[in-house]
Amino acid sequence: MHRVAVALVATLVLAGCGGVGVTDPARLAAAHARTLSSATYTLERTDSRRYADGTLRARYDRTVRVGPEAYHYVLERRDGNGTVARATERWIGEDRGFERVVADGERYRRLNDTLDARARRTAGERGIERLFTLLDVRVVDRFERDGRDHYRLALASDGENLRPLRNVSFSAVVDERGVVRSYDLSYRITRQGRTLEVTVAVEIADLGATTVSTPEWVERAAERT
Repeated sequence: MHRVAVALVATLVLAGCGGVGVTDPARLAAAHARTLSSATYTLERTDSRRYADGTLRARYDRTVRVGPEAYHYVLERRDGNGTVARATERWIGEDRGFERVVADGERYRRLNDTLDARARRTAGERGIERLFTLLDVRVVDRFERDGRDHYRLALASDGENLRPLRNVSFSAVVDERGVVRSYDLSYRITRQGRTLEVTVAVEIADLGATTVSTPEWVERAAERT
């Protein structure tokens, strides 16, 4: 079987398909955050919760763009009918930032966060570390994209039960720099006697090629806050 070593700050050691996976979640998370800290990128995340019969309870669609001089966050919460019940937008430039919430009207407020602080939060270093600490994953494939090696990871044993989670499924793609380019997570959980099917899909796109424009509502927010 073909052995491959990849420079992820000694985080991933590959031994062909089904070989060793993430051996140091903290170092993987640090490599992920370090690369993103000096790059522009777009993060897309969808969280869905469905009842056991497949009926949608709620869905959260999030898009975050981190550009060279601005940050733009959009979160839409959809109800069981798929209708947007609440939308939150945040925009931060070099010297000002605002939030807009649309739900039974439109509200604005000023933000005190800096662009760097929001970008660090978006990179999600702690979340990546927790995820790969909780889950036992293995490398199952290697492929090249945009001139870089990428590695596909999956649970060592699909359908794991990690109390209180059941039927856990997980897959991810990590590039040679340690950036977790995407992951898909699903599981079942019972709360207050009702079983929910939870799915999470995350992707980092346009790495190094994301730009952020100023939304039209920013000037209204500046006038009203």
